[in-house]
Amino acid sequence: EIRSTVLESERDGLSAEINRLRSRVGTLESSLIAARLDAAKARESLTAAQVQLDEAQKVLARQQLLLSKGAAARQAVDRAQAAFDSANEIYQERRKLLNAAEQRVAELSRDLTAQQQLLAEKDKEYENAVAQISLGEVRSPADGFVVARKGQVGDVVPEGMEDLFLIATDLTHLRVVVDAPPELIGEVQVGQQASLQVAELQESLSGRVTEVAGGRIVIEFENQTPVVKPGMKVQAVIRKQ
Repeated sequence: EIRSTVLESERDGLSAEINRLRSRVGTLESSLIAARLDAAKARESLTAAQVQLDEAQKVLARQQLLLSKGAAARQAVDRAQAAFDSANEIYQERRKLLNAAEQRVAELSRDLTAQQQLLAEKDKEYENAVAQISLGEVRSPADGFVVARKGQVGDVVPEGMEDLFLIATDLTHLRVVVDAPPELIGEVQVGQQASLQVAELQESLSGRVTEVAGGRIVIEFENQTPVVKPGMKVQAVIRKQ
């Protein structure tokens, strides 16, 4: 796996911000529900006040009509006027409460929408960050064993690097590369038999020299045991012809 501390830090930062936004959205949703309930109650209260105001207005109009015809006392009109004024004051107060409640609902709705949009954006950024990190997962195109790699743990891997890992897919046909001193190279020829000893095995393996060049001797052998893997150290004994 190829890790990027920058991407991982970005992912962790986004995760923390997303958790904060989700908490904020949850709080706003609860507040909006409560605000809508308050607005509904304020609307019902205003409706009741409207009914009382309408009734007080009718009573006042009737008393004023009777007074104009001399059929009602001035005190009755004054009482009707006072009742109307009181009902109107209550109505105006409840109307203000409803306006404030509806304004609160509108503000919370706008805030919630903004936070939800921001959360959606951060979710997408988080998914992109995770996708970028997943690109660091190196997947082999075939089953096998890693026999070599370029670089060490912690090294920077440039974009486009090829042959980062070398993978052996067939372990039944292996070879040993021996660096031999010049004085011995001349005594070895292609086709000579060799005995190979691996520390992990009690018995030796049989091989054959297939290449002698550049100060190296290549010995190929058939591997019938899963114990022997590329990268192991082998002691080779080449039989003279």
